[in-house]
Amino acid sequence: MSLLARNLVKYGSDITYKQVSGGTFDPGPGEYSGQSTASEDIRALQLIVTTSRRESLALTLKDDGVVFSEIAFLVIQASDLPFVPLPDDTVTLDGRDWTVMAVNNTCNRTRYELALRI
Repeated sequence: MSLLARNLVKYGSDITYKQVSGGTFDPGPGEYSGQSTASEDIRALQLIVTTSRRESLALTLKDDGVVFSEIAFLVIQASDLPFVPLPDDTVTLDGRDWTVMAVNNTCNRTRYELALRI
């Protein structure tokens, strides 16, 4: 068992990761139809929101409008998801829905670091 797997068991939180894909946009009503949703219940480690993580996120997003008190950073095992996480996916953590802002694939594609916002 990897160090990350052991830490997920010991210190991780349960999350639900959701990804919506496909479908077509109908500009009339402004809605999508024919989309499919993949949902996985997995474990994640919450990371401390440090100054360097905030700065890195601001550079990645090229957006100064991010409210840093309403962000979170998570690490998940890549093998826990049958798909690649993407920006605009949804994570439910502690009963709150968060939107993925950025995804960093680290350690030879064995884990993902996610930046989330409310």
